[in-house]
Amino acid sequence: MHKNNHILLLLALVLFTITGCQQNQIQESSEDILKASIEKMQAANSYVCNTTVNLIDADGETDRGKLTATITYHREPFSYSNLQEMQASSNDISGMENLDLSLYVKDEVAYMYNSITGFWINDDDKEFVDGIKELANILDSFSPDYFVDLEDAKMEEDKIVIEGNTNGSGFLFNLMQAIEKDATGTFQMIIDEDTNYIESFFYNVTIDSEGETSNYEIELRFEEVNNGPEVVIPESALK
Repeated sequence: MHKNNHILLLLALVLFTITGCQQNQIQESSEDILKASIEKMQAANSYVCNTTVNLIDADGETDRGKLTATITYHREPFSYSNLQEMQASSNDISGMENLDLSLYVKDEVAYMYNSITGFWINDDDKEFVDGIKELANILDSFSPDYFVDLEDAKMEEDKIVIEGNTNGSGFLFNLMQAIEKDATGTFQMIIDEDTNYIESFFYNVTIDSEGETSNYEIELRFEEVNNGPEVVIPESALK
């Protein structure tokens, strides 16, 4: 009797292990998952993206400069905010202080502020506002064709993790127009299994320009997809 119980217990453990392994297996290819997730994010009506860009020196130190930004995007009706803080390098001898930049767009008017002047500038020029609209969705420039050498997708809790390389950095154009499009790097994309939304994207890229090498760590974290908060114009911008 005890022997039979032990056999049943072992069978139960084996079945549990097999079932658990099957549940963690991903049947779709990394290419298909990545493409579907990008397309779903591009179709989203709103989101918040918290962005961090670190400039790394040759020793791996991150004190050469840092940019943080919180972007709120609404497709229809269009509204947008991009709140940036640029932190100067601790080794910067120019005495440059941190710089705050704010851009809001709502009801076809753009409101811009920088901490150097301390002034707001408002602009309702249609061509100017349309130019902001064209670049506002940072995911519009994402294309699956940029992501290559993909490893097999893996599960970590309820998240799908895809890692690989890029054959260029043009997919970041809507976020960083100044980035070298031909620069290549490595990336990790984390996707929510239930919603198929991109939760975070990490990118390491080395750029050679005019004999100098710059290493960047770029992190994008998406939240409140299709449920983005209202863009509220500060009262100081309306005066």
